Amino acid sequence: MSGRCSPTEALDLLHPAFEPMEAAAELTRAVHDNRCRIICNGVVIKPHIAPRLMVVAHEADGRWTARIVGTFAMGGVSPTDVWEFEIDKVKALLPQPEPAKPWPTVSGSVNWTPPAMLVPATPPPEPPSSEIDRILNDLPRRPAGRLPEHEWRAIDGEVARRCIDPETGRVRIPKSERKLAGAMLDWCLDKYGKEPAESDMRAAVKTVCAALRPLQK
Repeated sequence: MSGRCSPTEALDLLHPAFEPMEAAAELTRAVHDNRCRIICNGVVIKPHIAPRLMVVAHEADGRWTARIVGTFAMGGVSPTDVWEFEIDKVKALLPQPEPAKPWPTVSGSVNWTPPAMLVPATPPPEPPSSEIDRILNDLPRRPAGRLPEHEWRAIDGEVARRCIDPETGRVRIPKSERKLAGAMLDWCLDKYGKEPAESDMRAAVKTVCAALRPLQK
């Protein structure tokens, strides 16, 4: 083992390959599927407890920090707890470069035709975008600064996914947009460790549902 690091240091290790919120989400997924063990007060957390923990990123004065929160009904994470990750396990979460492919070796007499090898292959035509993708791309983009507070493009996509009947593959707008907005707030909290204001989420759900409603049959 190459040592241990705090949640904030783990966030820094994953930058710039991941944005802070993405890094926190990736650390949470790694903790849940046991790719990255988490240690509390010097004791490795057991696998059946790990899925109840989340890594949450926060920004203050341009500085990102991370902390551990729990989904326990009672008790759980204490402000005085010291949380750590194994540095080598955190580094293993970074995207790995593809190994270079060796040149083929040929024995015997071969009639090479270098000009033909240098002709670039014609790229295949890109498949046409689906109607739903086109609608999502046409949605008004929300203003974003250096780091958007919420992943609205991903949120719009998840709202659209929940408007598709999994059995028929057809658009089926839920009867209650309020319930869908509530479910999306839970989804954001689980995926990103934070959620938008309810009014913003209801507005996003209303916009996506209105755009997809003409496709409903």
